[in-house]
Amino acid sequence: MRMHDYLVDHVFGPLVKLCRVSREADGRILLSIAIGRGPERTYAAWADTVQRSASLDQQLFLELSELSLRRYGDCARYHVELCFLLTSIARGEMIDLPAVLGATRFARPPSRLRWIRNHILRMVRHSRPSRNVSV
Repeated sequence: MRMHDYLVDHVFGPLVKLCRVSREADGRILLSIAIGRGPERTYAAWADTVQRSASLDQQLFLELSELSLRRYGDCARYHVELCFLLTSIARGEMIDLPAVLGATRFARPPSRLRWIRNHILRMVRHSRPSRNVSV
């Protein structure tokens, strides 16, 4: 296993990449997103430029939340970043694609303390022995 692959899989967590964006006639925005090494999947989203708000597909919301449960990142940061991206796209601004969440101009990186804390918690969780007891 290459060092880069190890760091991505065990330390930093999988990349969340916004690959393509398209607009539907009814106003929906279709996002093609790849999480980690998985294939691109398409999710629906909505953005309101007047109120500067956006809404994500429930499945995308849950998948980003799963990253937080595995302590790879703060899902609220990804959600907020995606919503800012969506309102910018709805206003017609150009976004460089593919865009890696956490590396766009709307990203706010986690503090070093939070990153270290999450890394330690992941290591502790993975080092615990299984509690399966056979009778």
